[in-house]
Amino acid sequence: MKKTLLLIINLFLVSATNAQTPPCFSARVDYTTAPTVMAVVSADFNGDGNKDLAVANGGANNVSVLLGSATGTFGTPTNFAVGTSPASITFAYINGDSNIDLVVGNFNSNNISILMGSGNGTFSTAINYAVGTFPRSVCSADFNGDGNSDIAVANQSSNNISILLGSATGTFAPVVNYPGGSAPQGIISGFFNADANVDLAIVSVTSNNMHVYMGSGTGTFSPAVSYGVVGAQPLGLTSGDFNNDGKTDIAAAVSGAGGGISIFLGSTTGTFSPAVNIPSANSGGPKSIISKDFNNDGKADLALAKTSTNDVSIFMGSGTGTFVAGVSYTVGATPWTLTSADFNNDGKMDLATANSGTNTASVLLNTIPTVTANSGSICVGQSFTITPGGNVISFTVTGGNYIVTPTVTTMYSVTGTNSLGCVGIATSSVTVSICTDIRNNTAEQYSEINVYPNPNNGNFIISLSHDSNISITDVLGRQIYYENLNYGEHTINLENEIPGLYFIRTTVEGHAKITKMIKN
Repeated sequence: MKKTLLLIINLFLVSATNAQTPPCFSARVDYTTAPTVMAVVSADFNGDGNKDLAVANGGANNVSVLLGSATGTFGTPTNFAVGTSPASITFAYINGDSNIDLVVGNFNSNNISILMGSGNGTFSTAINYAVGTFPRSVCSADFNGDGNSDIAVANQSSNNISILLGSATGTFAPVVNYPGGSAPQGIISGFFNADANVDLAIVSVTSNNMHVYMGSGTGTFSPAVSYGVVGAQPLGLTSGDFNNDGKTDIAAAVSGAGGGISIFLGSTTGTFSPAVNIPSANSGGPKSIISKDFNNDGKADLALAKTSTNDVSIFMGSGTGTFVAGVSYTVGATPWTLTSADFNNDGKMDLATANSGTNTASVLLNTIPTVTANSGSICVGQSFTITPGGNVISFTVTGGNYIVTPTVTTMYSVTGTNSLGCVGIATSSVTVSICTDIRNNTAEQYSEINVYPNPNNGNFIISLSHDSNISITDVLGRQIYYENLNYGEHTINLENEIPGLYFIRTTVEGHAKITKMIKN
């Protein structure tokens, strides 16, 4: 049953509804790195438990590493030289030493740079491996199941994918190339069918297709299966389970006419449904896309970086494969790529963008407030106090309490709003039972007691109106429980007792009554 209660507790609203919490991010904080920022990735590079940033600077031929803190702020960048015009970056465990390493795609030197991590936030001199022409994007996973990280590179001008199989020493086998359609852009890895082998997907900007390559588990891939996007010029890819069916789905950012976000729903066979477009995403120059649960509702959402309007738009997932456009947040000029991680360790996914127009990385912290609400059980005719809590501004009612008197089991939602206007929602469940007892009328004013559920399986609740002495006996007069209990609710566990009739004696200031309880 759902109800609507009209109540304003300063910034708390209590109602019986299951509204979806919208994501909410604070104003951006910009960190200057070096000319022509092209890509950003986040991981814990120094092992302190906080997420750090690595930014590929295309105009400076280096990578800037900014070490993070528990508050979501980042330190001064330290630069590490790579190839010419780095345009993409990812992290991996290249040499099996448990330190996070970096893989950088260098657009104009037609190679990738490997930066081995030391575990303290610094990196070794780059080791370069030749790939195809104009490498546009990189990803890393274990393609042949040997426990070592491998690399896949989408090469824009040579129209292919370069596969580099790794080793335990951090070196790579000679490159093997696969046809990559026409001007491949974004590349991702994932498990697209029911086997345990890593698969690949890319988008081709001039043929307006997504190409899917099924992995064999030995480091080789099947010929591509192509799926048309809606509109023209797909640039970015991400994956997630958009309809909560346990299968990997894919979303493509399509920047040209008639585009937006193309959604491909997956299957256990590795095939995908025809693209369904989110046309509202087409304005502003969609470029890079990522999928995370930004409002902590258990459903995959999307974040889209747009290079013309210089912002990031959030699309809230329904859990059925559809999305609703949310708020857009301004970042630096020309956000080329974006990444997401929990930068301030508060359990919420934050965002960072690489802004080539301002040579900055913009950080957006997720500020959905934490809201709590208690749940409980009552008897028909009783009231229950819902107590909201959490990191909202304030509330004026004493203790933040609100009293409800449902006649059947009811779910309530508690909504809190913080200083930024962001809202959080918690659920309060009030279980209503028909409670049976036998009362001694002469003692009722002193020792009102409710027992529920009754009958029960040995787990039940005693609700007392006064501090009471409680004694429970079986039909043979054997005392099996004795305790002095304060007024309020108490859970009693008699699961180890045999089924049958039991007598609960409540004594208050010399006045007593007997309540019958049946254990099934």
